Amino acid sequence: MSWYYYMALRKRVGVHLVTHARNREPITRRLDGRVEGITFIDSDAVHRPLLKMVRMLGARNGKGWTMISAAHTLAFYWFERLALREFGPRVARGEFDIVHRLTPLSTATPSSVIHRWRAPVVLGPLNGGLPWPPGFENVRTKEREWLSPFRRLTRHLPGWRRTFRVASCVISGSVDAWKQLEGVAAGKHVYLPRNGVDTGAFADSERPGRDASRPLEVVFVGRLVPYKGADVMLEACAGLMRAGRVRVTIAGKGPQMEELKGVVERLGVGGAVVFRGDVPHAELPGLYAASDVFVMPSIREFGGAVVLEAMSCGVPVVVADYGGPGELATPEVGCLVPLTTRAALVEGVREAVEGLEGDRGRLVEMGRAARRRAVEVFDWDAKAGQLVGVYEWVAGGCRGVPSQPVGPVRGAGVGSEASR
Repeated sequence: MSWYYYMALRKRVGVHLVTHARNREPITRRLDGRVEGITFIDSDAVHRPLLKMVRMLGARNGKGWTMISAAHTLAFYWFERLALREFGPRVARGEFDIVHRLTPLSTATPSSVIHRWRAPVVLGPLNGGLPWPPGFENVRTKEREWLSPFRRLTRHLPGWRRTFRVASCVISGSVDAWKQLEGVAAGKHVYLPRNGVDTGAFADSERPGRDASRPLEVVFVGRLVPYKGADVMLEACAGLMRAGRVRVTIAGKGPQMEELKGVVERLGVGGAVVFRGDVPHAELPGLYAASDVFVMPSIREFGGAVVLEAMSCGVPVVVADYGGPGELATPEVGCLVPLTTRAALVEGVREAVEGLEGDRGRLVEMGRAARRRAVEVFDWDAKAGQLVGVYEWVAGGCRGVPSQPVGPVRGAGVGSEASR
């Protein structure tokens, strides 16, 4: 994600990217070997042993993300010190006006060297730590997230409060992150969702199911793991599929694949469900173009890039109104289902899909609004403009409010300092 910010920002301001050495090969390939303005830092001497340790503790096969995040946090201390060693003197000489720490995205990661940069430091957009919703403890167990209930204790890590006290600006990438940080970032706090999308690559097109005589084409795109809610989507659409009113395509792979095939067999909807497996990114625009509605009732989603991809293609979305998707989407671009119990989520998704299937004209209206919101707010060029607004605000001493960032959002309850 930092790559997309960098590519968009360099069209507007002078920017130097500092990234891990593991990114050298893909970046060099994308830029045809022209990597001026990029520095690669190798911190694997610390990073690799930590990742090996958390894998031994069960963080593998797409599960145990809190443990993986903890390993990245510890490794980042070393990466940041190497970055300071390389760039501290240049910053002190005035070669750079602002130091922007885009990663790690976690609100739990303090900086051990933030006070040593001789320039204003911007942190974020920060995310992470979204609580598991009550009533879904069984899903948390399946995801091996035994560490997540203790995550908020990270605010007692050495240097955590100092990090946000010293920072010139703190960008929260979600409402939950805002709430975590509002007590330590007052007066320099901005709300700006982290995710973006290349709206040029994901273009709008006519949907097949706008012809009411055809079944509604529903698509799910994502890793097949319990918290993403593919099983919820299947149960919600089962009656409509058996009635021939809906067809479902599931794109993605993961450890829940066989379980989901069992759900399809149990529900008796095998003829209406297609498992596409892992779809190459270049083929996703065509997948969305063949769909009428994107459904992903994820119960704990920090961001939701696939939601923005669907919106960019003019596809209305049905998501759980919790975490990232509930902030990216609005009632104008789709249906936001309240997250209370699993049974209520299934019923809410069923009602949303049934309502859209019965009103194809509403699909057209929502699709246009979805594309418009993706372009105006979440296109990477728009995101770069929002960040430049933050930089100008910081350079001006954080007086007034920044000119570009988004917020507050529907139901966010975030402070007016994030408003335009």
